[in-house]
Amino acid sequence: MYIPLDVLKHIASFLPRYKLADWLPKDKINSYYLCLNQHPYLATFLQENRDNVNMTGLIENFSPGLGPVLEAYFNLSIDKIKEWRTVCKNPNAISMVEKYIEIDPNLIDWWSLSVNPNAIPLLEKDMDRISWVQFSVNKNPNTISILERNLDRICWDSLSSNPNAIPLLEKNLDKVYWSYLSEYPNAIHLLEKNLDKLDDRAWSKLSKNSNAISLLEKHLNKVDLNELCFMEHPDVLRIFEKIPPDRLDWFWLSANSYCLSLVEKHLNRVSWSGLCYNKNPNAIPIIEKNLDKFNKCAWSSLSKNPNAMHLLKKHPDKVDWSVIWRNPAIFEVDKEQQMKDAMELYQALNGPK
Repeated sequence: MYIPLDVLKHIASFLPRYKLADWLPKDKINSYYLCLNQHPYLATFLQENRDNVNMTGLIENFSPGLGPVLEAYFNLSIDKIKEWRTVCKNPNAISMVEKYIEIDPNLIDWWSLSVNPNAIPLLEKDMDRISWVQFSVNKNPNTISILERNLDRICWDSLSSNPNAIPLLEKNLDKVYWSYLSEYPNAIHLLEKNLDKLDDRAWSKLSKNSNAISLLEKHLNKVDLNELCFMEHPDVLRIFEKIPPDRLDWFWLSANSYCLSLVEKHLNRVSWSGLCYNKNPNAIPIIEKNLDKFNKCAWSSLSKNPNAMHLLKKHPDKVDWSVIWRNPAIFEVDKEQQMKDAMELYQALNGPK
């Protein structure tokens, strides 16, 4: 079957081939921040660049797909690992926990393990060691059936922070901790029926609940404006436009992806460090026009922004060479490798060109 090379090149363009951006100096790599990077290519990069592995950073990175690389270096570094509390929280580390629980049970931090969503089978084997305060907030949906069988052990404050527990909480409204429940979008029907139970702390949490826009508009006097600035939702702008600008937290407002139109109207109030955090691509033109207003803190914030790599490349002397390695955009598409893949596939299917 003949397939044209142009078609194969197009197919290859969708293959996940990445590399570290060419302009980034490898001698400046901060291994700790690199190992916190959320990009899917990180595991491959670390397997090919073992000198850049930092176990502390890798243990703190809960991104899916890091399990194999974490396990490969875990055994080599076991004597140096001091962060067993974090190890036990990390969903990628369950196979290591299972191994070392047999070798030295004293290494295991059961408080942390109880909140690990991948630890349910392990916890069910030794339920007397479970921390029910932590387990009540475990985000694995299978946790709920275990809790329903152990109602006397539930920490209801913690359970009120568990978005999977709404049906169980509905049956036990007298035990709900409303300030914890208030921040969960899927609890809005309960909150609307129990407004009289919401204290100032609950309204503060509710102020960053993305499903509470209509409710907050009706009770502007109860809104926590600082918390509201954290809400990433297209309708949040409606509320901000009703509030005097001098009452707003302009650092977090400047960082809000949905508030750029308001930011552009009040450039004299903008926090440039906050705007540099803004992940909306439309923030970049505003940033580019105001680089002269940036201090060291603003450049450090910009170094974390995936949309700003072209600006950082132009100003390497301004880059924060610690935090930039956590920026997922340090990895770019490897077009050369994609074309090689296309050529190899072409030759395999059609013979030498």
